[in-house]
Amino acid sequence: MSEDVSDVATSLAAACVLVVADNEANLLLLLRSLLERLGITRVHIAADPQEAVERFEQYDPDLVSVDLQMPSLDGYAVLAELRGLVDRDDFRPVLVLTADTKRQAMHRALAAGANDFLLKPVDGAEALLRIRNLLETRQLHVALQERNTDLIRRLNEERAKGREEVEEFDRRRMLVERALATGSLTMVYQPIVDLREAAVVGVEALARFSCEPSQAPDRWFALANDVALGLDMELLAVEAVLRDLDRVKGVFVSINASPALVTSGALDEAFALSSADQLVLELTEHTAIGDYPSLEAALLPLRERGVRLAVDDTGAGFASLRHILGLAPDIIKLDLALTRGIDVDPVRRALAAALIGFANEIGATLVAEGIESAAELQVLRTLGVRWGQGFFLARPAPLNALDLGGIR
Repeated sequence: MSEDVSDVATSLAAACVLVVADNEANLLLLLRSLLERLGITRVHIAADPQEAVERFEQYDPDLVSVDLQMPSLDGYAVLAELRGLVDRDDFRPVLVLTADTKRQAMHRALAAGANDFLLKPVDGAEALLRIRNLLETRQLHVALQERNTDLIRRLNEERAKGREEVEEFDRRRMLVERALATGSLTMVYQPIVDLREAAVVGVEALARFSCEPSQAPDRWFALANDVALGLDMELLAVEAVLRDLDRVKGVFVSINASPALVTSGALDEAFALSSADQLVLELTEHTAIGDYPSLEAALLPLRERGVRLAVDDTGAGFASLRHILGLAPDIIKLDLALTRGIDVDPVRRALAAALIGFANEIGATLVAEGIESAAELQVLRTLGVRWGQGFFLARPAPLNALDLGGIR
């Protein structure tokens, strides 16, 4: 038994015990001895009901021991006083000491708030076990309360976070809905130039937004995707381009579309009354395509009608190369990360040359994006890049301000 007591002593050493008794020295000595065996040194004595209440409120004990039969103290009165101090959900064990073996006394003590009994004269071994059991139960109760409190706190935090996320979602969706409804989305067009002939062969349609918050178009499309309105915004841009199509003469028009928009089937209806051979569908993709067969199937009727396919951001990552292998595009757009500084970087030149050869092999036309200097343009021409676009050649502009004549 000494080994068991030693094992428990560490966990119980911080416990606080209140002993309510008058001057029965032998009993007090025994209880102190038993508590010390459990490592408990925080023991406080109260000799009357008022003092018991004061000590309880002052020390917040884990266990209260009450002697029922005392010459100057009514144990039942003490139990009644203590019961009023304990929260309903709290477990604060009370050990009653009594010499009264009658069942009536036991029932009365239980009704008054006692949790266990020790009969006097007190047996030390039995008292030790009962005290230990009550304190361990108290510890378990405290741990459970702390855990429940923590769970409730975390649950409330999650609920608050959930409410905040819903409110933020609603706020962001309202911004997108307002952008869709107010006509703030307009289109500008950037020329695509034949680098050998210095002539415009096509234009890329690019969305612009005039509403608040002021942010880049890609941020608007990302925001729309976040609130499940991405396809609505893309389709609105496509419809705006198609309304302009009759005013664009002699060149093709490149329209950006995500795989999700293509596979939705919405483009079939949108393109139905348009001149398909004037359209280039520029596939934009910032997440992995998981189902190439479905995408190819959705593209097939469009391509059969004469719509050409372009793949964007080639050279920027493995995904664009997968698009080329999986979709066999008509046009391959060389990412501006390769174009930028190609006149001073032999690695960029080597990669661009490889992609030019690859495009020629599969019968595709290569477009260099992001041309911003005469030196970059000269190197791209020397390498054999057929088409290009960039600020050095022409900036995006509204259709009524667009110059489709020769470029440099």
